[in-house]
Amino acid sequence: MSKYPNAFVFMWPPCAGKGTQSLILAETLSVVKKESWEVLDRIINWTHAPDLNEIAQKIRKKWSKVSALDKQKLAHAQIWDIAEFSRFAVLDWYARDYNQYKVLCEIFWIENITILFFNITQETMLQRAQSRYIDPKTKKSYRLSGPAEANQLWFIRRESDIPKNALRRYSWFEKRGLWIIESHRNSEWNVIDIDASKTPEEVTEQMLRKIKDIFPEILI
Repeated sequence: MSKYPNAFVFMWPPCAGKGTQSLILAETLSVVKKESWEVLDRIINWTHAPDLNEIAQKIRKKWSKVSALDKQKLAHAQIWDIAEFSRFAVLDWYARDYNQYKVLCEIFWIENITILFFNITQETMLQRAQSRYIDPKTKKSYRLSGPAEANQLWFIRRESDIPKNALRRYSWFEKRGLWIIESHRNSEWNVIDIDASKTPEEVTEQMLRKIKDIFPEILI
């Protein structure tokens, strides 16, 4: 299988703002951005990897009930078709366990994977989850004043942003995601640490500056 150059892989605890920042980076570099949820939707809607439709539906309903092998198949289907990628690619893709991380390493050279770790505290996560609503059509998230404003816009709260679910996701990330990040770092591959507790503008400035430090040839 062909290997492709530098992939920026966004990893995060919930509500860290990686969706916003990954879009900014892709637009800044004028490169392709792949989002796991968007590809998963296409698989569920039979427009991409239709043979994995049943697995994709099961993933949405109960992640823990899907076998490790099926998770790897699905992860591979989400990112294999990257022939259109240029010098850099942005993957808004959460490697939930080490087997999925291995899929990344199979498709990209491991030394060409740069992980961007958007770090926030559990307290900050809960505060952001409380005010986050999504447009059910585009699935883009917005920070609103409360249910009244959300009702006016016909926005909804994601099931995953309910406090007990957000805490469960945070705990999962600490057990699985952090291990992947530190394994990549300890192998001397690039990990960029981002303080995601700041304003979106400050986070963007920090992200672009740190990327340019590692890739000075990038004209940002």
